[in-house]
Amino acid sequence: MDLDARVVEVLERRGPLHAAEVALMLDSHLFTVEACCARLVAAGEITTTSCGVYDRVPDDEPE
Repeated sequence: MDLDARVVEVLERRGPLHAAEVALMLDSHLFTVEACCARLVAAGEITTTSCGVYDRVPDDEPE
């Protein structure tokens, strides 16, 4: 499973989470997770709730 899918999965189960928490859970580097989250936000897969905190886009919100 690629990092994008793993991040989305963690946020679906445990979100909202700070990028540092996601990095620890996935045993990945913070900068790598932040870059991944930026891609996922741009794609409409996740949202940012505050500085560095990410969550899955609810199913009823437009992407």
